[in-house]
Parts: sequence; structure tokens; C-alpha cells
Amino acid sequence: MAPLAYQSGLLLRLHHWTSSQTTNMTPVRVVESIHATLTLALISIQSIVRSWIFISRGYAPSPYRI
Repeated sequence: MAPLAYQSGLLLRLHHWTSSQTTNMTPVRVVESIHATLTLALISIQSIVRSWIFISRGYAPSPYRI
């Protein structure tokens, strides 16, 4: 599982790339870029939820326990 800061950095980079590419994009490319952004966002949210469940159940090392 990639660190959260790394994932959000990827998301920001992808958003910046897609916004800079939209000037001469066909509708198919626009849909593909939106799909890629949503997929990456879903992966990030999924990993946050998964790690929260992991920590809240007490499987994490003691400094991270709540």
C-alpha cells in the first residue's frame, strides 16, 4: 500500500496533467482522463478506509492504536 502523501501527489500531478492536456483533446481522451482521475481517487479513498479499519481493529503497531 503506497503512502497517502504519495497517492495524493499522484492525484494532483494527474489533475495538473489532464488540465494542461484538455486544450486539444478529443472527447474520447477527455473521458479517458476523467476515468483515470476517478480511478485514482477511488484507489486513494479505498486505501484510506482500509488503513483506518486496520488501525481501529488494533492490528497496527502500538503507536498507531487509537
